[in-house]
Amino acid sequence: MQTNTGVIIIDVCDFYLTEAWIPEENIQKFLVNMYNFLTEKIFSSTIVVVNDNAGPIESLENLYGEFNGYPEKIVDLVSPFFRFYKDDWDCFLEEGLVCFLEYHNIETVYLCGLYSEFCVHASFHGALQRGFIPIAVESACLMESGDVGITQDLVNSMEKRVMSGIA
Repeated sequence: MQTNTGVIIIDVCDFYLTEAWIPEENIQKFLVNMYNFLTEKIFSSTIVVVNDNAGPIESLENLYGEFNGYPEKIVDLVSPFFRFYKDDWDCFLEEGLVCFLEYHNIETVYLCGLYSEFCVHASFHGALQRGFIPIAVESACLMESGDVGITQDLVNSMEKRVMSGIA
């Protein structure tokens, strides 16, 4: 049976990207990196997961980045996509998401979004616990500090999986 890959975009919405402490240049770098990753199309399905408290999902659809000198909607790169809401940092606690991934035979999930210390981190470990192969895309994650990247714990977890032959 053929297995598929999916990308899960976590909490990329205006509510979080307009936080006053995040420098605009960091947000633009993050969006360009996400754009570059999404255009690689190395995955078969795109799943967007947004926290219930972050406002409407339409904020992602209206999120523009400056690419190649002109504004472009992030959502245009991932259309069609599947939407799920979550009430916890770990999006894998949402049974609908897990059922969707299993139904579509998606074993490997690329995680990107924000913040890498919280929701990306929790979802990475949640995916592991539920038997998926998670890969946090460092260049397409934003930390609460406003820096692009992932936590050292996620780096260590991914390295440990590679060293043990799991990934």
